[in-house]
Amino acid sequence: MNTQNAHRGYTLLEVLIVVIMLAILTTWAVNSWSSLVGNARQKTMINDYHALFSFARWQAASISGIVTICPLNHSNQCTDDWSLPVQVFADTDRDGRPDNGIFRTLPFPGDYITVRSRTAGTGYLRFAANGMVHGRTGGLILCTKGATTELVYLTVNKGGRFRAEYDRDGDGKIITASGDALSC
Repeated sequence: MNTQNAHRGYTLLEVLIVVIMLAILTTWAVNSWSSLVGNARQKTMINDYHALFSFARWQAASISGIVTICPLNHSNQCTDDWSLPVQVFADTDRDGRPDNGIFRTLPFPGDYITVRSRTAGTGYLRFAANGMVHGRTGGLILCTKGATTELVYLTVNKGGRFRAEYDRDGDGKIITASGDALSC
């Protein structure tokens, strides 16, 4: 009898070790993947808001008038509910309603992100014909599920310039220039 052919196969211990190693590697890969997806979604939203603010600023200069950015409620009035699609429109009478249609719409991205405004309760940002913010400055707080840094503050200064501030130290807070602590 040939003993060399009689011992082919794997022992139960070898199979269990391979299965455990595969389970550990799969768990690690899934966690890394969800963080990667969360970061990509967050970056996409930051870029989308940046493009929207830049467009509104440019549009105000183009029409030589006031342009408003805000979510609109069912009666076409600005609201502070940033889970609705965000609109850009001419608002020369400054009543928080579109004058002659909507220039651009940013749809709400979904359940993975929460957006809150820091607009002194108005729910909108406005640009004047010179490209500067008309009225109060403000910003948006973005909280992204699954991102490495969940908290991002998108702010527009008086000159109309957009910037994103991140929670750099990982404590879940951003301290603004005025000393306010922002969190999700």
